[in-house]
Amino acid sequence: MCSIRLEKISHWQGFLFEEKKNKLYYNLRKVLVNKCLKNVKNVIVYSSKEVAYYSQIFPEFQEKFSFVHYGLDYEDNHSYEGSLPEKFLFSGGGSNRNYNTIVKAVEKTQNSLPFVIATQPWRVPKHDKKITVLDDVVVETFGDVLGKSEALVLSLKDVDLSAGHMVMLQAMSLGVPIIVNDIPSVRDYVDESSVLFYKSEDFNQLASILNEFNVNNPETIRRAENAKKLYFSNYTSKKLMDRLIEI
Repeated sequence: MCSIRLEKISHWQGFLFEEKKNKLYYNLRKVLVNKCLKNVKNVIVYSSKEVAYYSQIFPEFQEKFSFVHYGLDYEDNHSYEGSLPEKFLFSGGGSNRNYNTIVKAVEKTQNSLPFVIATQPWRVPKHDKKITVLDDVVVETFGDVLGKSEALVLSLKDVDLSAGHMVMLQAMSLGVPIIVNDIPSVRDYVDESSVLFYKSEDFNQLASILNEFNVNNPETIRRAENAKKLYFSNYTSKKLMDRLIEI
């Protein structure tokens, strides 16, 4: 949210306003945000679809919304002290995740690699022993676990809000191969040259990709290398600051 002040604020970064089940709470928040927006010059969002989405909710301030590519450095990594398989596929995070697709794909695949998910257990549907859910991986150790994996597999909800960017960018910075569903908020940042796409909610296609996945495949290596170069040339904290200065 924000604090209401009389002076003009230059940028409101990472703006997020989500639908709520409680309509009274939602409308109260909307009134407060409207008051805040009067004192903000630019509202920064991290996916292109968010501009149109928020412009409909706050039409009086639609000219203030701007899409800027996100950027973040991942330097404060600590070692994860828990037990991990020697080789494994990985997913993690909580915001806008669709773990149902991953669970169904892993159950169907013939790939023998264990699958590790770092998130709260309640987020993951009932699953078989191929999947291990870790609830003790924190922000500081997430990168260590991610970096040890054979690949990051993301299944994100196809919504108008930005989703999964922090985890995907972290995998890019580490040179970890990425398998992700094809949605606009992801396309804002990557294309087929740097990640392997599959159709949203298509667990059969994802299962086929996992069946054929080989970390030593030249195409897998090429995409991971391209993603790492893309991260350091576009998605560091400095690159984000450069983009914000230009606004």
